[in-house]
Amino acid sequence: MPPAGAQAATEGFLTLFARWNYNHRDEYMGGVRRHMGNSATSHQAHEVFKALADPTRLRILDILRDGEHCVSDITTILGVPQAKASHHLVYLRRVGLVETRQQGLWCFYRLSPARSQFRRKLLECLGHCSGSVPGAADDRRRAVQLRRTGGCCPGLARGSTKSMCRPT
Repeated sequence: MPPAGAQAATEGFLTLFARWNYNHRDEYMGGVRRHMGNSATSHQAHEVFKALADPTRLRILDILRDGEHCVSDITTILGVPQAKASHHLVYLRRVGLVETRQQGLWCFYRLSPARSQFRRKLLECLGHCSGSVPGAADDRRRAVQLRRTGGCCPGLARGSTKSMCRPT
């Protein structure tokens, strides 16, 4: 169970997100229809919003706003076990919020490009609301430090074939 402050901050974010969604519902639904097509709109939109309802997934999306990271770096930044990070990354990939780049045995995750108004608005909302996500500020500080040192695979992140990273 998260600490009371973290739970309150998460509930505050979700309230803000729901209010934003309500105020922009017509614009949002138009973007969903253009992006996903009318037939599957409610189910797929529901899955995307379910993905955004988890604080760990919000933290992952927040750190990926600054660029791609390998799974090892994501686990280091979040301070969670590799299995938990991978589980959330698979979920985010399934709903189309992140995509991957394979290089050898390593897998790098990044935000999916905002190809529709729906995705642009989601990323915009995430940018405005990320300060309300518990742990996000600490994650950003750790991500900046990790980028300075090159993370676990500095060579691969720049397109080299050599790396200090061990596959996870």
